[in-house]
Amino acid sequence: MAVGSSGRVVIDIDPKLKKDIHKALIDAGQTMKDWFIKNAIRLVEDSRQPSLFTDPNSKRQGRASR
Repeated sequence: MAVGSSGRVVIDIDPKLKKDIHKALIDAGQTMKDWFIKNAIRLVEDSRQPSLFTDPNSKRQGRASR
């Protein structure tokens, strides 16, 4: 995926999945943009905060190894 300097995020997903996401978001009273921003912020914050359950040998912080 290309990373540019604009504020746009463009992804290709299965059309059925897109339809299902939109339906679920409508049912939840959310927009795709609001949902994405909320989850993106959570991901970034979680990646900055060390987890008590992180495997010290793991290269990924904030997630326990499986």
